[in-house]
Amino acid sequence: MRPRGSLTGPLVLIVVGAIFLIHAISPEFAVGDLFLHYWPYLLILWGVIALIEVSIRFAGSGQIPANGVSGGGWALVVFICLAGVAAYEMHRANPACSSCHRFMDPIGLALDNFDVTAKWRERENGVPLDTRGDFYDGTPVTKPSELTAALLKRPVPLVRTFAENLMAYALGRRVEYFDQPAIRAIAKTAAANDYKMSSFILGIIKSDAFQMRRADPSPTQ
Repeated sequence: MRPRGSLTGPLVLIVVGAIFLIHAISPEFAVGDLFLHYWPYLLILWGVIALIEVSIRFAGSGQIPANGVSGGGWALVVFICLAGVAAYEMHRANPACSSCHRFMDPIGLALDNFDVTAKWRERENGVPLDTRGDFYDGTPVTKPSELTAALLKRPVPLVRTFAENLMAYALGRRVEYFDQPAIRAIAKTAAANDYKMSSFILGIIKSDAFQMRRADPSPTQ
């Protein structure tokens, strides 16, 4: 009896081909950025399709198919993983991207011991976590306590950023350049009050940006 072919591989190829076809028609469609950020979804899509396929065959025959992932399938999985990692490393090496990553990555790495549920972990999938990183001023950080110490070496930017994000949340809009004097005043007052949360909240509530609404431009005659 001839074994049934799998639909998984062809469907994944159709998805990948459709993405590159859209890029060929609309060059502004950034395939590289899409693959960089969403390549794991190719593997998830593959797994979901394979699971549905097995469920349909089981419903029809009452038996779970004995054939698993083929050698070619495993090769494709490895290729997608390597391509995704390589794309990320190229992204980090790009000067336009590394200018941001050198600020962000050390913070994320220092907090990587916390999983998505905030539970402490030392390993991921059995592999020890490498949380080493260098803060933008050259300070090595590998754990939350070292990150805290590095941030508190320069408290002013940290406090202003916190006040800025709190104000954006309170106003329901992004903070603009004309809000900066108020943010600096809030941060200065909070520093004098030992950075109490109430000082930040009251500072925002008393600000003109919170209490007043910008007038709508008058309609043209």
